[in-house]
Amino acid sequence: MKKKAVILDYGIGNIKSLENLLEKLNYSVCLSNKKALIDNCDLIVLPGVGKYNRAINNLKKNNLFNYIKKKIIKDRIPTVGICLGMQLLFEQSEENINCKGLNIFKQKIVKLKSANIGWSTINFKDKNKNELYKNNFYYFNHGYAFNRNLSFSKSFIANQYSINAIILYKNILGFQFHPEKSQTNGEKIFKDLIKNII
Repeated sequence: MKKKAVILDYGIGNIKSLENLLEKLNYSVCLSNKKALIDNCDLIVLPGVGKYNRAINNLKKNNLFNYIKKKIIKDRIPTVGICLGMQLLFEQSEENINCKGLNIFKQKIVKLKSANIGWSTINFKDKNKNELYKNNFYYFNHGYAFNRNLSFSKSFIANQYSINAIILYKNILGFQFHPEKSQTNGEKIFKDLIKNII
């Protein structure tokens, strides 16, 4: 039987490539903000692309803000955050300083000096992982990120941005880049790292 993945619907578009990636990994996928579907899923995905405050406000509008926090923290449902989806897990963002995030990580997302758009390699803290992925390029598209060292950060971009590219903490996997738009390299790294949370 296929595992069920719910891509959380908080009012952003452009999720077809994410659906395709999850389906390739043998997930049954739906886009939803319905608690009944989320209650029965094996994986929650917080997608990227969009405005920080719009995503948070839509979660609250649909009575999902505290519910999702509980599913992630207390129920330990495996959760993947991509780009904006990863940033929502933090306390707040300079994109909308008065809009509080899910506050699972008590740090602040900051505005970059210039938007980071395009393809980049990443460096893993783990030497074996770094050797495995050092020549692979991934697609980034964001103007905000977390740029301080984290104990649960697994990799970073070693260019002028110096941001965390991947975080891994208990049942949470976060990508600042878009694995679903990074072709075979993105599929490979997603498939490899998701094993750590399921």
